[in-house]
Amino acid sequence: MFRARGLEAGAGIRQPTARFVAAHPDTRLVEERFMQIQQAVGTTRSRRPETVTFLRDLVEELKAGGFVADALRRSRQSDATVAPPG
Repeated sequence: MFRARGLEAGAGIRQPTARFVAAHPDTRLVEERFMQIQQAVGTTRSRRPETVTFLRDLVEELKAGGFVADALRRSRQSDATVAPPG
């Protein structure tokens, strides 16, 4: 659609946009981010504090142990950035 409509600028998720740019040498990618897709875990307010602590600790363990990075690689999103533990 970008090319068909003769657009001069577009925005999207970095990985597919970078692949498009790689395949079209007459285009370029602006390196600075204009957004981030941040993921979250949520639960109801009625959960006990221990449950919230468990969820937070589990997410941190999954990041620190490489599970999140491995899941991204398996889904072919290996160039996505995983937030550091903590």
